[in-house]
Amino acid sequence: MGDRETFSGYFEASIDLSMEILRNRGKKNLYARAFNGKIKNVVGVDLWLSRPTVPDMVIDNSEDGADLSAIAAQVLARATGIRATD
Repeated sequence: MGDRETFSGYFEASIDLSMEILRNRGKKNLYARAFNGKIKNVVGVDLWLSRPTVPDMVIDNSEDGADLSAIAAQVLARATGIRATD
């Protein structure tokens, strides 16, 4: 039984971001260190990454300087129908 059948009101959001951007953006150089073999157990490098097949929402986080508060408000609005107020 899938999550949609198990949980009422289930909402799945997927963040779309290339591995190259992850490697360059990370402040701790986690992905760069994983690709260089310096650390292990990093999702998408040596741990399997399960991408949702039919997410309710896909968030494109490829732009630098993305407004995380605005993204969170979009997810909240889509998941609950409640719009954040200023």
